[in-house]
Amino acid sequence: MTKTEALHEFQLDDAFDEDHLIDLYEEKIFEFKQYFLSKTPIFKLFESKLSKLKKIGNAYSLLTNINIEFTETKLEFNGSQIEILANYLHFQEEKNRMKTKISNSENAFELVSWVKNLLELEKINAQHWFSEIEIDANILVSKEPNPMEILEGIKIYQQNGGFNLDQLKKLENNPPEILIQEMKRLSLLFKKY
Repeated sequence: MTKTEALHEFQLDDAFDEDHLIDLYEEKIFEFKQYFLSKTPIFKLFESKLSKLKKIGNAYSLLTNINIEFTETKLEFNGSQIEILANYLHFQEEKNRMKTKISNSENAFELVSWVKNLLELEKINAQHWFSEIEIDANILVSKEPNPMEILEGIKIYQQNGGFNLDQLKKLENNPPEILIQEMKRLSLLFKKY
């Protein structure tokens, strides 16, 4: 990236004020955070935003001569728990932790890293729920259900004798509609996005 390209990223000219650049950078980082925290984590939706965020980070580094290095973060969700309630609670805990990290990110490179981890977490979770079940045309991948409704569905399912994802995938023990719809949504997410 050239200095001219870097200036263009912030719509500045050669006589820019560094304090103004810092303000613009922080404003852009805040806008990216808001986007990533308000949307369903889907790689195809986030891909162009992540690319733009990397450009902003590179431009800022070039214009300020501050070399920001951030090592990749480690994803801690192993997802090996098959029991549906424990798996879902663990997923939500990790998702909340990653969203906190995104919210607290101080630079573009750190933010990119945590968003990638959030996307990977979502993919792993979707893989666990994946089923070859027929998916209705009205299923929207980007419309996440309320976690409290999923938890209520899991409790009802447990009362019916359903305790793990394998039982849910086979539609054993009369699973609530909310769990079937979430399985379809996550299956579609894993398969296509």
